[in-house]
Amino acid sequence: MHEVLPNYPDDERGLLNSIHQLMAEWQSSSKNELFTKDGFYPYYTHQTVKVLFVGREGIGLAGCDYIDVLFQAYKQNRIGNKSVNGYTFHRRLLYMLYGIQHGFPEWSDVPTAQSIAQTFATRSGISCAFLNLSKTSNERGHWATDWQTLLASLDRDAPFLQKEVALLNPDLIISSNISLNPAFNTPPQLLSKHPEDLLDVHRCELNGRTIYWFNMFHFSAYSRGRGHAGLDDYHSFYLPLKNAFETYFPA
Repeated sequence: MHEVLPNYPDDERGLLNSIHQLMAEWQSSSKNELFTKDGFYPYYTHQTVKVLFVGREGIGLAGCDYIDVLFQAYKQNRIGNKSVNGYTFHRRLLYMLYGIQHGFPEWSDVPTAQSIAQTFATRSGISCAFLNLSKTSNERGHWATDWQTLLASLDRDAPFLQKEVALLNPDLIISSNISLNPAFNTPPQLLSKHPEDLLDVHRCELNGRTIYWFNMFHFSAYSRGRGHAGLDDYHSFYLPLKNAFETYFPA
């Protein structure tokens, strides 16, 4: 397949250059051969709600730009050895983002993730920003989070992380079951918790304004553990997000 790269509009070039400069400084400071860049997809700043998704770490992406790699994967409908529909983390991300940008239509009216991906990050589609808290790609050959590396990076790289979040300047942050406290100078304030612990809502101060952080269950998870019901795309992700969004982002 031929290479497909993101195509940014002219009015996002300044922000893109700032993110690239930050990534270069961050990588130089860390002297990390496994460093993985990230940032935002084209047309992120054109969205009605600027959404920043936050993950834990890249998988098998050492030396790559996460945004370039995933943009191409979406367009070619192949993430690793799975389709977009078959890759749980990205399928759920696209469903949730589609809901936010389209007023949360009925679940039966939400297109497939593969269909959403075809226009993703184009003038006619939806878009977002994405960062991993740890810029060290997990190259260990399995999917379990490398917590030792991730937690060490949060202590070491907090100033860079804070600068990245400030540059992206989102309206809403959605994280995958991880603390974002190091990303802010002022600790976020917990506002509410989902009765089944599927989504916590925090208020954050960023660039002199109030934004919200929704910390959800990990997008790849199928279960909350022994004694709990399984996690599905609609009841465990789309619906809790819809309810929280409509509370904190009223029309």
